[in-house]
This record gives sequence, C-alpha cells and structure tokens, in this order.
Amino acid sequence: MIGYAACRSCGLEVNVADITGGLCPICARSRAQVLSGLQRRLDAARAAGYDDVAADLEAIIAEYERREGVRLKDVPRVSRWAV
Repeated sequence: MIGYAACRSCGLEVNVADITGGLCPICARSRAQVLSGLQRRLDAARAAGYDDVAADLEAIIAEYERREGVRLKDVPRVSRWAV
C-alpha cells in the first residue's frame, strides 16, 4: 500500500515518495526557484566585490534553507561571462 501525506504548504495529498522536506513537487520547485534567485544575487554581489551585501545574502540563504527545508545541490557554478 502506498502512503499519502499532505504538503505542508498547499495541503495537496501526494505520495510520500514524492515529498521533499514536507513539500509536494510543485511547492518544492517553487522554493528551489526562489533559492536559486537568491544564489544568483549572491554570486553577482561577490563578483562585484560587495562583500557586505554578499554576507547579508549568505545569511538570508541559510535562514531560507533552514526554514523551508530546501537546498540547492552542490554543483559547480559557471559564470555567464566565462569565455
């Protein structure tokens, strides 16, 4: 028998195998997109030399990951300006 649980955000009943951090795939994807946007802003701040902004964004990202239970995979980042 397959178990189902409610998404902690939207309440949608989904197969427990599809839940990540208590979130259905749709809500998890939306959280990952927000986190990805924050990471891009962090990368841009570092590239521009705004260390104080980068430190603030690192704290925001850490809190977001903790609160939402979503993390981006550790993958090598490629600058869009790389030749």
